[in-house]
Amino acid sequence: MKLTVQRIFDVTQVLALIINEKRPLPGKGVYRVARMHAKLFSEFTTINDQRTAKVMSYGHKNEDGLDAVPDDKMEEFVAWWADIASVEVEAPIEPIPIDQLAIDGQESSISFAEFVVLDNLVEG
Repeated sequence: MKLTVQRIFDVTQVLALIINEKRPLPGKGVYRVARMHAKLFSEFTTINDQRTAKVMSYGHKNEDGLDAVPDDKMEEFVAWWADIASVEVEAPIEPIPIDQLAIDGQESSISFAEFVVLDNLVEG
């Protein structure tokens, strides 16, 4: 399945949140979420490392002492990220059936906003 760099960046973070919060899911759902995260994580790490290196290249710190993009370079950074984010990457994943993301009779453990990010990576 082809995903843009932006989708990989966003989806991996949503999957990590679901995993780290130990959301109640059926066994197959736990497995499918963990597998999808594992398959996307190495690509995410590469993307995030590039993004972090670009931010650090500006040599600017915010008021909390963290690396940040200075205001006068934000337009440049946004353009750079837009170019990177639109690149399509072949991801070795398959959509997760929606019934594997909720335990029978209970509300889904996945929020509306998370479903929006996951989009076609969940199939009904």
